[in-house]
Amino acid sequence: MRASEQDSVPTLGGSDLDFRGADLSGLHLGGAWFANADLRGVALRESWLEGCTFSEADLRGADFTGSRLRKADLSDCQAAEAVLRGAHLQRCDLDSADLRGADLTDADCRNAFMPDVDLRSAVLRSVKFDGAESYTDLGGTRIFGATVDGASGRIAGPLDVGESQPRLVAGAVLQAWLAAHGAQIEVVGAGPDHD
Repeated sequence: MRASEQDSVPTLGGSDLDFRGADLSGLHLGGAWFANADLRGVALRESWLEGCTFSEADLRGADFTGSRLRKADLSDCQAAEAVLRGAHLQRCDLDSADLRGADLTDADCRNAFMPDVDLRSAVLRSVKFDGAESYTDLGGTRIFGATVDGASGRIAGPLDVGESQPRLVAGAVLQAWLAAHGAQIEVVGAGPDHD
């Protein structure tokens, strides 16, 4: 395909559609619209999904293993039990996403926007957050029961580590909580220490 033909390929408009059970693995779907779509259990392994819109989509149990989701909008999505192993989530908007029980092992979350995410019981093993000159915003994120061993980088809180009642922790208290759970994460700013 010549470059001029490639530029004319339309962007997939899948908003509000039902994709349940589909296998979209390995496809180049950059910029596609899946807002409010039903993608429960969909296979999107090793797919190119940069700049896609998944806001308010139902992604429960979807498999994004190894997919490139850079700059994707996953805000307010329902993605409990989703698989994001090794996914590239740089610059993603995950504001208020439900990722309970999701597997983000080895995911790259540098420069992602992640406030108020529900990560209870999620696997964040070896997740990469921002480095020396910036931090990943996780303010208000719920993290009780999450596996965080090997996670690294810099984040800002506070995080909610409470099981049934909110328990917001920040600063040195959050740093100690993360270290006790095997993470190598530096906590920066974003509020006073409290427990």
